[in-house]
Amino acid sequence: MQTPERLLIGRVGGVFGVRGELKVEIETDFPERFKDLKRVFVCGRAYEAEGSRLHAGRVLLKLKGIDDPNAA
Repeated sequence: MQTPERLLIGRVGGVFGVRGELKVEIETDFPERFKDLKRVFVCGRAYEAEGSRLHAGRVLLKLKGIDDPNAA
C-alpha cells in the first residue's frame, strides 16, 4: 500500500492572536499528527510548520514566515 502524498488532517477556520497563528479544526482521528508536521499545504501552497498546540478543541498552527494576523 502506498503512502498518500497529502493527507487532510485539518481545516483552517481563522486567525488566532497577534502572532499569525491559524485556528485549525481537527479532521483526523489522530491529532498527535500535528506535533510532527514539517510541511503543510494551505490553499494549495506549501508552508513550513513552526509549531502547533491544542487550544479549546482546535489546533493553533504557526507557519514559518507568517508572523502577524494580516499575513495569516
